[in-house]
Amino acid sequence: MDRNLALTRLAALLREVMDDESLIIDETSSVQQLEGWDSIAQVSIIAATETEFGLKIRLEELPSTYHVKGLLDIITARATK
Repeated sequence: MDRNLALTRLAALLREVMDDESLIIDETSSVQQLEGWDSIAQVSIIAATETEFGLKIRLEELPSTYHVKGLLDIITARATK
């Protein structure tokens, strides 16, 4: 999947999960930078990412899901939708 398209879709997903349309999200965004990205939101982000992109995030990939870049790496490598 094209990385720019994946970022656009992922950013929309993050805004929806965190219920904040004003969030500015790019590849450098991470849990430390985005207010509302806590452990509860993380579970929702992973579930929504798996559904939106048709993939399963592996246990060993979980640490990289706390960063937009890590999520994009997973999505661009394995997305089926």
